[in-house]
Amino acid sequence: QSFTQIMRRIKTYSMIPEKNWIRKMGRMRLYYWIMFCKHCLIRPSTECQRLLWSDIEFMESKKNKLPIALIKVRFPKTGRIRKADDVRFCVMPHGQVKYITEWHAYLKSLGPKFGKLHHPVFPNYEGEYCEASRMGRLLSRKLGDWGLHRLESGQVITAYSLARHCGIQDRIVKNHWTIQRVAAMAGTSAFAISNSYLDSFIKQNPEPYADIFVHREPHLRPKELKHITDGMREIASYFDADDIEEEEEE
Repeated sequence: QSFTQIMRRIKTYSMIPEKNWIRKMGRMRLYYWIMFCKHCLIRPSTECQRLLWSDIEFMESKKNKLPIALIKVRFPKTGRIRKADDVRFCVMPHGQVKYITEWHAYLKSLGPKFGKLHHPVFPNYEGEYCEASRMGRLLSRKLGDWGLHRLESGQVITAYSLARHCGIQDRIVKNHWTIQRVAAMAGTSAFAISNSYLDSFIKQNPEPYADIFVHREPHLRPKELKHITDGMREIASYFDADDIEEEEEE
């Protein structure tokens, strides 16, 4: 299942009218928690759960005047408090800063226990830290109800794969980030990224792997190039016709 399909269902689920404010808060929190982690590449674990509103700084881009959110991660993957000179930062992209502002506006509407600088960004209904496992269980339950809990390969979709893995893949395939840039924002090593996401980097730019000549530019004779491109067009038209036949049969 695609990230877009799943998040569309989760967003719809979060917007269902609900008289019980605690249940409504849990639904809203699930949606914004996933979007927050996915877009700034913060881990959907202690890293995110221990964030305070004071850890988020808003600023304006010097280049285009668009909004930026700089997020200070004080807790690493291990849960150990980082030293003052060893804090890593995540950045929420311009267009996704809205997920922070929308979530904060919702929390403020719930009362004075939420949304202050010293309050958790993703609190429980008492205004205290909410464990990631609580959101993870709700996500698993709802994906199961919707029949969206497995990939075509049979692999189970988890909060980690949805909120972090999809974000890293998008940065590589869609945004064409370098290994170093992805590693810096994801808070991991370049080796770990290159090792785990090699297929994504190949998909992002397959050209270097298609060129078997190292010291000269690749070249095809006009006749050979025409033969190949004609064959590619025939394959494409064949698949298009096959899709039309399947639609007519349905």
